[in-house]
Amino acid sequence: AKELTQNSIPVTAANLEAVLSLKGKRKNPFEKAFESSEKEEIEEALSFTDHMEDSDTAKESYSEIVTKLSDNVFNRAMNENTFIDVRELQLTHMQLTISSKLASVENYEVPMEIGNENTLVNVKIIHNSKEEPNALVSFYSQDLGNVSARLSFDNEKLTGYITCDLKEAVSKLEKVADKLGEGVKVVSVNRNATPGYRIQSPMKDNEKEIDSKQLYRAAMNFLAAMKGI
Repeated sequence: AKELTQNSIPVTAANLEAVLSLKGKRKNPFEKAFESSEKEEIEEALSFTDHMEDSDTAKESYSEIVTKLSDNVFNRAMNENTFIDVRELQLTHMQLTISSKLASVENYEVPMEIGNENTLVNVKIIHNSKEEPNALVSFYSQDLGNVSARLSFDNEKLTGYITCDLKEAVSKLEKVADKLGEGVKVVSVNRNATPGYRIQSPMKDNEKEIDSKQLYRAAMNFLAAMKGI
C-alpha cells in the first residue's frame, strides 16, 4: 500500500494485486503485452532507454509506449474465451496502468534486453531538497542476479557504484563500470544482506539546484553499457 499512497494511486484490491506482482515478484508485464503487439511496437518499447534525455521527453515517450501496449492487451482480452486467459490479461493491463502512473513521478518500469534475456528494469530519478540526487537503477537477471546502481554527475564526471549479489557477475559489471569511467565502482554484496542495505557514501549537497537532465543521462549511460554486456 505504501507504493500506492506515496504516488497518489488509489489503494484498491486490483491496484494492490498489480503493484505487488509488479514490484514484489518483479513479474514483467511487457512480456505478456508483447504477445499482443506488432514488431515495431516491441522495438519501440525496448529502445525507450535510448531516448531518456530529460523528464518531459521520457514521460511523454513512456506514456505513448505504454498506452499502445495497454490497448493491445485490452483488445486481446476482449477476444479471449477462457477465464484464465482473460484474468491474466486483466492483471497485465492493470500492471501497465500502474507503471504509467509511477512514471509520472519519474519512477519507470522499463523492458530491456540485457544479454539474451528480456528483463524488467526499474529506473528512479531523484532530485528534490529532501533526498540525495541520484539516478537509481535496479533489475534481476539469471546471469547477473540482483543488480542495482546509484549514479550521479559531479562536474561532468559520472560517479557512483554498482552492486550485485552474484560473485560470478562482478567481472562482467566491472567491464560496464570501465565504460562509464573511473568514478563508478562495483561492489559485491551478500545475497542474505539486510533488506534495504545500501553502500555508505559521502552525502552530496542537495541544497543546490539539481539538473535532472544529468541524472537521466547517468541512467542512459549505464543502461547503454548494460546492453553491450
